Amino acid sequence: MLFVLLLTSILIVNAHKINGYKYIHIEETGNIYGVEDRLTNYFRRIGFETIASYEIEDMSNENKSLLLFASYNWDIVNGGHSTLILTLSDITGSVIYKTAGQGIAWSAKGDMKNALKKFLSN
Repeated sequence: MLFVLLLTSILIVNAHKINGYKYIHIEETGNIYGVEDRLTNYFRRIGFETIASYEIEDMSNENKSLLLFASYNWDIVNGGHSTLILTLSDITGSVIYKTAGQGIAWSAKGDMKNALKKFLSN
């Protein structure tokens, strides 16, 4: 629930920058903490069509202009504040939105979950 509020707040605050995009490609890094799944599920719920890497080449130029790329980086710090950074870029590589959150919990997975929640405070 908090994750949904997080990204909803991102879209409300930056609606003028994100409106008009129809497709999203979530970077696949094999994140074992569930970040990719949470991002994919969220963007699908709010109406984005997720696009796999192999589908991008076959898209028309018009549809490519409606495509966002979501990438993220994370840094796990045992016993400290782990960080998660989300970046949304367009087809040219221009950053449309970037945010970061930190989390601390008993496990790395908990750290990532808490870091996602922290986006709300940015």
